[in-house]
Amino acid sequence: MKMNEREALIQFCKELDMATQKLHLATYQLLQNLQSVEQNPEPKPIENKSKVADKLAKIHWEKRKNKAGEDFEIAEAKKNEGNSDYEQLVNTLIGDSESGKKGRVHDGLWYWLFPEGDAVGRKAVKEKPRK
Repeated sequence: MKMNEREALIQFCKELDMATQKLHLATYQLLQNLQSVEQNPEPKPIENKSKVADKLAKIHWEKRKNKAGEDFEIAEAKKNEGNSDYEQLVNTLIGDSESGKKGRVHDGLWYWLFPEGDAVGRKAVKEKPRK
């Protein structure tokens, strides 16, 4: 065997060994991640979307138009008196506003609390144009 062939074979063996080590390391890391996921599964949501939708359907909503002529719905406190689902929605939106959020989106609808705190509004989410 010539010296160049021998050197090329040695170089090939070194590169193969390096690639094998990288493969073993990647496999080890993948197994570690898998074990971590198995030990710490993602928390299950407290309520699924259908339960939330059921609660939102129990709230008395009225259709209105805003100053720009856009359709929206309003749920007023006086028309939802004693409705625990309405009260829960208001408390959620109060918590959102205290943390700096203006409202929340659920199933393609934007929900917000009126400034006086005596009503909740909802309307279809507008798609923002992409840049």
